[in-house]
Amino acid sequence: MKVDYIALSVPIFFILIGVELAYSFYKKLNFYRLNDSISNLSQGIGQQVTGVFMKTVLFFGYMYIFEHWRLFDLPQSIWIWIILFIGVDFFTIGFTE
Repeated sequence: MKVDYIALSVPIFFILIGVELAYSFYKKLNFYRLNDSISNLSQGIGQQVTGVFMKTVLFFGYMYIFEHWRLFDLPQSIWIWIILFIGVDFFTIGFTE
């Protein structure tokens, strides 16, 4: 499972913007620029929206391939699900690293 570090770090981005703003206000420095922060946040939002779009396209692409080009069907039973669950875990052990 791939962890989306960008999405997890969004609260930290806002905290650091607040720290930068507070420090700049306290020291009476003009380091903080609102347009830079808005630009950075817009790029992060754009990246997340693009990621959602790409995942949606990928999902529907997989659905199309499954519906039109699958080679065989497996019967629907609990044993098939258990065998496939263990099989995927067993056969993908070397590919996740």
